[in-house]
Formats: sequence, C-alpha cells, structure tokens
Amino acid sequence: MQTKTPLTPTDSYIWYTYKMDVRQRSIMGGTANENFITATIKKALVSKNETGYIYQIDTIERKQTNLEGIRAMEDDIVQLQNELIVQTDFSGLPIRIVNLTPIRDKWLAYRAKFKKKHKNQENISNIILEIDSLLNNNKLFTLNFIESEIGTLFFPPIYGSLTNPDETIQQHKNFDNFFAQSALPLNITTLLKERQPNDKMVLVKRFGELNIEKFDHYAVRKFFRKMADNIKLAIPVKVNYIESYDLNKFHAITHSGQILNVQIEALFTFEQIARVTPLNTEL
Repeated sequence: MQTKTPLTPTDSYIWYTYKMDVRQRSIMGGTANENFITATIKKALVSKNETGYIYQIDTIERKQTNLEGIRAMEDDIVQLQNELIVQTDFSGLPIRIVNLTPIRDKWLAYRAKFKKKHKNQENISNIILEIDSLLNNNKLFTLNFIESEIGTLFFPPIYGSLTNPDETIQQHKNFDNFFAQSALPLNITTLLKERQPNDKMVLVKRFGELNIEKFDHYAVRKFFRKMADNIKLAIPVKVNYIESYDLNKFHAITHSGQILNVQIEALFTFEQIARVTPLNTEL
C-alpha cells in the first residue's frame, strides 16, 4: 500500500502553458460595468529553498474588453508585470516578488508617458503616487498580487498540510479596497476533495464566507449612504466564494477556477468568474 505524503509540488523546470479567462460584472446604483479578460500564461517551478518555492510566471498575451477610465490604467500597469519571479512559502502562498526592482525600473521609464496618456483621469497625480508607493513596497505589492486573478488561480496555499481526502484546513483571504477603502475579508475552508491512487487525480476545493468580525460594517454603510436612505449599520452582505484546483501527479495545477459573488440587495452586485485551462499536452 502506497504511503501518502502531504500535497507537495515536485515539477521543477517543467513549463506549463495555460489559457486564463475572466468575466467581471458589477452593478452599482443602477449602473452596470462589465469586463472580459483573456490571457496566455506560462508557469514553471524554478527551485526550492529554505523559505519555500520560487516560480517564474510569464504573461505571453493579455487582452481585456473594458479600456475606459480606471480599467485602462489597470491594463497599462499589468503589461509592465508580464514576467514575474515569485517566492512562496511552503503552502504555496506568495510572500515576495523577487524581481520587483526591474518592474519598478520599467514603471519609472514609462511614468511620464502614463501620466500624459491618462491626463484626463480624475486625481491622476495621486494615482501615480500610489503606484510609486506600491512598487517601492514589496510586501504591499505581494499582497495585491495575491488578490489578483493570477495570484489566486496559480498560487493557492494548498501545499504541505493536506494528505487524505476530506481533510480540511482553515485559512483567510482578503480583498482590500473592495468597497472604496473597505476590505472584503473571507474565512476560507480548504478541502482535499479527491486524491486517487498514485495521484492520478487530485482535486482541491476552497470555500469562502464573510468574516463578520473583520468586516467594517460602519465604513461600508458610509460608502453606500449616497445611494439609499436608512441603511442599517449591519448591512446584509451575501457572499458566495469558491475556488477549485485539479492537480497532476507532480501536484502542479492543471485546471483552476474561481467564483466570487457579492450582493447587497438593491444597492450593489459584483460577480467574477475565472478559469484556467491547459494549452500544452503535458497537462
């Protein structure tokens, strides 16, 4: 009988190629906003060290349909990050972007052009200062990366603990500035759903629910005050959150998906559906 060990990535220097599709839709105050993102992404485990794992992840091509206002600026900034070297801990969670300095150098070379290109955007000078600050703070940059689609779908903290089917671990995930300056904090249950003999198939699920203790009801109430009268302090926020990961025999990701749905009745709806599928035959 095979002795099982915790899920652990063992696929050093194997490059995997994926397609990522993301659909984002929000409705606020009767105004709908939609965005579709498609990207071709390559990822490889480069090495293991005393801290965890080092990966390289390259965005070969990326397109999005909404290029207005903030979305246009986001698209510009993302293009500067098409090659990332990511240090994770042993769970697989990113803890540092190794090559942040060359990314910052690319930004500094592009900064003046960026300001001119987006000169009509409200508070453009403050936005540029925020980008400067982000690129000078590796910890903050890494936290932003963890919340992103790529950070979520390619770097889940699922390694080192789960061994047998039905085992779970309790974790947390945070979406900063989800409601203006207020975060959307989630409690996450990570479940090893299936693990077949010889790891022919491995399936991991992550389920999220609102962390009531950390959710700032008062700040969110202030944010929505202009849209409706008599909002109660404890705003009923409905959250549906799921992540799913299929792994191969090396415990590398073959398929992944994310569903995030947040609703405040009659005030706000946000939905994001994202998935990653393989493009190369190795997966």
